Amino acid sequence: ATADASRVIYGHEVRLQRNPGRGQSQEIILSMKDMVKTHLQRWARRNANTLPTSIIMFRDGVSEGQFAAAKQVEIKAIRDAIQEVKPGHKLKLTYIVCGKRHHVRFSAEDSSKTDRTGNVPAGTVVDTGVTNPVAFEFFLQAHAGLIGTAKPTRYIVLEDDNKFSSDSLQTVVNALCYSYARATRSVSLPPPAYYSDILAEKARALLWADADTRSLVTGSSASGETRPYEPLDESKARELMTKIDKRPDFSLAQWYM
Repeated sequence: ATADASRVIYGHEVRLQRNPGRGQSQEIILSMKDMVKTHLQRWARRNANTLPTSIIMFRDGVSEGQFAAAKQVEIKAIRDAIQEVKPGHKLKLTYIVCGKRHHVRFSAEDSSKTDRTGNVPAGTVVDTGVTNPVAFEFFLQAHAGLIGTAKPTRYIVLEDDNKFSSDSLQTVVNALCYSYARATRSVSLPPPAYYSDILAEKARALLWADADTRSLVTGSSASGETRPYEPLDESKARELMTKIDKRPDFSLAQWYM
């Protein structure tokens, strides 16, 4: 989450989440309230003890079948966190599910309006025809396709206290895609979602220990043989998560990049 109004400094929170369904995917964030509280408190420390007036949340990894659960659990947890940090504070929330798990592609009827790879130009938005007619939904291809056919990102707005118009929200999302720290051009996902994916992958890698050396660093043996890796037990995993977020200033360091 951004730590101030510049929207370029990001803080992070990492939590271990076990799957209670034994094989069933658990995509709903169970520690949402705790993490949002920490983000809000961090914002207040850096901004004269004030809270933001609005939040735009980009949520990746939620399927259509989990939209209702996301609204019931995650959105409620965010609102509860706001009230626990500052009772009575009115904060507008826009909650957007974004993802690329689809088979939609776009092409231009007029080849003169494509880029050098034959893709539609970066910044192309489609919000009619192939979208849900009763939902706030759109496809945005914010990035330029370098090889092959570019895949747009699908955005579904589940909550919108800010009352964005389609044009204004699409402009905001497209602009954010130009602020990714590791690129000098636009990327396909807004940085908050992109950074979260990278952080989760790096944290997951830390939770697998080398069965031979008990090292937390992945790798191969000197002989070239791949050593087996085992998941850390829950107590050690939780201890590791605590160490990652131990210092307040460390949570603002994008070590996972």
